[in-house]
Amino acid sequence: MRSLKHAKQDRADLDAEITALKAEGQSILKTSYDSRSAAQKARLDTIDAKLIDATTRAADVARELTQLERLNEEMLAQHSLGPSSIITPRRGRTYAEMFPDVRLDAGGFTSGEEFLATIHSGLNDPRLVHIGAPGRLSATSTVAVPSDGRFSVPTQIFGKWLDSSLENVIIRSRADIRP
Repeated sequence: MRSLKHAKQDRADLDAEITALKAEGQSILKTSYDSRSAAQKARLDTIDAKLIDATTRAADVARELTQLERLNEEMLAQHSLGPSSIITPRRGRTYAEMFPDVRLDAGGFTSGEEFLATIHSGLNDPRLVHIGAPGRLSATSTVAVPSDGRFSVPTQIFGKWLDSSLENVIIRSRADIRP
C-alpha cells in the first residue's frame, strides 16, 4: 500500500490534470461546431476520454486516500501516549536505571563544574582519563594540543547531566534505550 503522502500527491496531480483538460476543452468549445476543424473535433474526443479516465483514477485515489487517512488516525491513536505525557514526562528513566551495568564513577571529581574547569585550565591532571577507558563517554575539551584534546567524561557526571535534562525531554521516555 502506498503512503499517505504519495496518495495526496497523486490526488493533487490528477486534480491539476482534470483542470487542464477542462480548460483546453472549454477553449475548443468556444468555437462554433460548424467552424471546428477535424483536428479540434478529434482533440475534443481525446479530451473526453482522458477526462473520463482521470476522473475514474481520481475517484480511486480518493477512496485510497480516505482509507490511508483512517489507518493513519488509528495508528496515531494506538501509539499516542496522550497529551498528558508531553506535559509530564515519565519518571524512572534515569541514567543509572537505563544503564544498570555501567559502574558510576566520578573519576575523582566532586562535581561536573570541577571537571569542566580542570579541562578548561589546560593543565595536566591525573584524573583526566583519555578516550578508550571502559565505561566512559567522551567530551571534547578546549586544550590546544590535539593529542590532549579529548577526555572521557566520568559516568557519574555524565549521568547527572543526562538526568538533569530529563524534565525537558519528550522522546527519551518513549525510546528503546540500550547500553
